[in-house]
Amino acid sequence: MSLGSGQLEQRSYAGHAIEAKWQARWRDAGCFVAGRRPGHPRQYHFPAGPFTNGRLHLGHVRTFVLGDVMARAGRQRGYDVLYAFEWDAFGLPTELAAQKQGVAPGTLAREAATRMTADLDRLGISLAWDHVYLTCEPRYYRWTQWFFLKLYEHGFLYRGKATLNYCATCETTLAHLEVADGACWRCQSVVERRESTQWFVRLGDASAELLDGLSKLDAWSPTVIRLLAGFIGEVEGQEVDLTVTLRDGSERVLTVFVPDATPRDEVDAVLVAPGHTDVADLLRAAGGDVAEGLLATATLRRRRREDVGADVVDTGLRARRPGWPMAIPVLASSIVDPAFARGAVLRPAIEGAGIDWRAAGGEIRHVVVHRVQDWLVSRQRSWGTPIPVLLCPHCGDVPVPEEWLPFELELDEAGRRVVKPVACPRCGEEAVPDGDTSDCFFDVAWSLLGCATSLPEDPEAFFEQAKGWRAVDWFHNGLDSFLYAHLHRYISLVLREIGYVDDPEPIRRFYGHAMVTLDGRKMSKHEGNTVDAATLLDELGADLLRVQILWAANPSHAIEFRPERDKRAETFLLNVRSLVFDNLDLVLGRPEVLDGSPFAKELEEATAVVVERVTRFLDHYRPCTCLQELDRFVGRLTKFRRRLLGDAIEDASAVHAFGDALRVLVQLVAPFAPHLAEEMWEALEPGAGPLALGPWPGGHPLRKGDTTATIERRGM
Repeated sequence: MSLGSGQLEQRSYAGHAIEAKWQARWRDAGCFVAGRRPGHPRQYHFPAGPFTNGRLHLGHVRTFVLGDVMARAGRQRGYDVLYAFEWDAFGLPTELAAQKQGVAPGTLAREAATRMTADLDRLGISLAWDHVYLTCEPRYYRWTQWFFLKLYEHGFLYRGKATLNYCATCETTLAHLEVADGACWRCQSVVERRESTQWFVRLGDASAELLDGLSKLDAWSPTVIRLLAGFIGEVEGQEVDLTVTLRDGSERVLTVFVPDATPRDEVDAVLVAPGHTDVADLLRAAGGDVAEGLLATATLRRRRREDVGADVVDTGLRARRPGWPMAIPVLASSIVDPAFARGAVLRPAIEGAGIDWRAAGGEIRHVVVHRVQDWLVSRQRSWGTPIPVLLCPHCGDVPVPEEWLPFELELDEAGRRVVKPVACPRCGEEAVPDGDTSDCFFDVAWSLLGCATSLPEDPEAFFEQAKGWRAVDWFHNGLDSFLYAHLHRYISLVLREIGYVDDPEPIRRFYGHAMVTLDGRKMSKHEGNTVDAATLLDELGADLLRVQILWAANPSHAIEFRPERDKRAETFLLNVRSLVFDNLDLVLGRPEVLDGSPFAKELEEATAVVVERVTRFLDHYRPCTCLQELDRFVGRLTKFRRRLLGDAIEDASAVHAFGDALRVLVQLVAPFAPHLAEEMWEALEPGAGPLALGPWPGGHPLRKGDTTATIERRGM
């Protein structure tokens, strides 16, 4: 699917003149203020928040426009809608961009958010701006610190020593989630391995429950469910202990995992990942140049997905079980994921060329393992939420008292943390702040709750406000960002365990959308291949850009941006505008006729069908299909108009039905091209108020009975 831009042709749609007008009216009327419609059912929409390291690009536009279509349709259908997100302002993306530009990260974050806010307003995105926060605001990250302390208090977060991923270019440790095939997710540098003491969230312990819970999410798309199930990665198998003899004659135990799906029992080697803590300890004890070299480098994982070969290095160690006829070599291999099982597996041999690993004494344990391991959340960066823990020589790790929040550390002129001793709240002696900062993913993991509140300081008030918006009704995020959904689900699960929420599932609907690409690559700032939204808004205007990106493909399909112009969206908007404004004199002021003619009934039936179909496709997250339905309806109305201007001009009931059809058309177009729709609605219904707050034709409520499963069966 392609999305084009380019030079305007003579017959062009230019909506710029009316867009600023209606954006000001919506703002003055408070149309998008959440909670303004007491007594109405509530609906919560949440899109992915951009990093504050640049401009809004076309990938962001797709996310926010998809969310806006659904939020606007919700308001028209009578819901009190909250549409909000968080600016992902802390972390490496903003810090590295600030270093490159020679400015302070906070300055860059605020300026970037201001620019992107202006772009989103120009795009007509109906956000509740008083619920949109920068994660680097102290009043926001005081809650990041509060969640950190609660997880620590209840045993869900701990300090541990481990061999970690380290990016020398970005100068920080990385979680396994931030390593893509042995390379840093941000700069693609080869990841090194370093041993350090860090903070971890017990994410792995929740894998089984989070995996089981996926089966209950019947309003999530099957694609998202499959992605998350594969990410959690439950694998059944057997675990056995092998004996490894070191050079000094001493012995160590190495636990290996054998998946049930292993094709045969004959094995010829142990494959290990040097990045796993147990394997690293073994290599360190073994010593020698090979072991030291393996510990100093990355995990030997493939650096790019297209590299099909796997590096293998003989560690010089040999392993065996009692009863085995011989020992087998221990090989460091890029095929083994250090985050999986215990970082050691048995390699199947060609049939008859190895030894039967079962033909021996010793215990064989049946186990279930998951690919998701505990989440490393501390970073050695200045631009992030300070870890709210003090290191006291007498008391050890001391959590910062809640009344100290937000716990802030000074920044010097270069933007580096200044760590100064403070009095320990337990013993009064001098203690040193931890000095590390939290992963920016941790800032976002609780944002669904935070953006539903005014960020009050009192926890009771915080959770009472969050409860008022319940779970997120529509999570507007890309398929490639399913990790965010996983972290939101984990935080919600923890909050249920410690008594702050009742429902562990924070997201009701998550269909996921595919990416916008340029030259075959995902459009993103760190790829350097973005198309600036402001430039497209200058050229096309908001409604045309919105309809173009929606018409390019339904969310499940990727969109390839090409410079040539796609005329479908422009022709559609031109036809809609002409159909309404060219017929005002015909339809305005006509009295209602109770007895409809066959011609009128035919038109009424066609109108009812398009209302039902557009409503249904919206509920199934198919805006492209909605626009196609509306385009066909415009074609039918154009034909009806010709008949009206011909032999049916005296048919009063038909003229009345035609006027009603135009009003329905405008109502249905409103979520997609809201500025044009408001202009037409004002002409058709003077003094009726903004269409942004309704009505929706037919008063169709959301269809509670429809699930993703029924959608799939219908082939929608």
